[in-house]
Amino acid sequence: MKTLFGILLVGLLFISSLGYVAKRLENPEFLTDQTRKANLYGRVSGQLDTVLPNDFISGLPLDKKEVAEVIKDSITADEFYKFIGVYSKGYLDYWDGQSDDIKIDYSLTGVKDRANTSLNDKLTAKYDRLPICTVDQARGWDLTREFPNCRLSDGTVSDDSIKQQIGSLVTKTLSDLPDKITVDGADQKQQANRNLFSMVNTAIKVSWIATLVLILLMIIIFRRKAFFPLAISLLFVGLIQVGFSLVAWDWIAQNIGDALTGKNAGQLAPLGLDVAAAILEVLKTTLGNVTIITLGAGVTMLVLGIVGAVRGRKDISLLPGK
Repeated sequence: MKTLFGILLVGLLFISSLGYVAKRLENPEFLTDQTRKANLYGRVSGQLDTVLPNDFISGLPLDKKEVAEVIKDSITADEFYKFIGVYSKGYLDYWDGQSDDIKIDYSLTGVKDRANTSLNDKLTAKYDRLPICTVDQARGWDLTREFPNCRLSDGTVSDDSIKQQIGSLVTKTLSDLPDKITVDGADQKQQANRNLFSMVNTAIKVSWIATLVLILLMIIIFRRKAFFPLAISLLFVGLIQVGFSLVAWDWIAQNIGDALTGKNAGQLAPLGLDVAAAILEVLKTTLGNVTIITLGAGVTMLVLGIVGAVRGRKDISLLPGK
């Protein structure tokens, strides 16, 4: 009987621990905090110059490295993680049934202002390094339409006028960038995700309830003798969790890497790898914390079992005739 209870408890405890890891990802604040700890911003921003197309900002004499610097100047780490929090909350609240629809309204005003400043600074510095225009080049010179390949001689045009024209060019370049990101309403795909989310949540809650009921039954039926089976089950589950962390996450990461770097992989594959690696680190860290709790509970149950056994023997020795 104890063996059967122990086997059932091991399975339920392990499933419940994985369910707890999954449930933690439903918390936008936790998700944002963990992606920050995994340095997702650093990983993504460090890959920008390798994945950006050559014509990402057309009409400006900026290479991919310079464009990446503009993007990093525009989207700071705090802005990046704030966006993750707002975006994940909008979707997770809907999937989890906490809201009736997906509502996201994220202002990009700060991003556009920083992009404007960064582009102005880079283009002004680049203009100052241009060679002086020849007479023929100066005739068709117009900075408001496109960035020139030469600069006017000193005194021809005031510095303020040049800055103003560069500013106009930057404003024109950034005009297609929206002032905010808006998501209003859920499509059929998101409704399907909500249904799947609900099923998974129900399964996780059922596993938790079943685990709790089984533990209570063991304590009611076996009383003091339940501590040893509980300890063995908890310690065994802890070892399974350690083995899972050592093997499964690497296997999952390898399969994701193979999928993202296959024949059909696009330019954004390196970014996808970094995002996947960061999420896996979040899951691994969370399961690691659960493993510590599981092993700690197992040791506690073992101690209680030993104490209970010792007290039981003392009680027997005190009986008349013993």
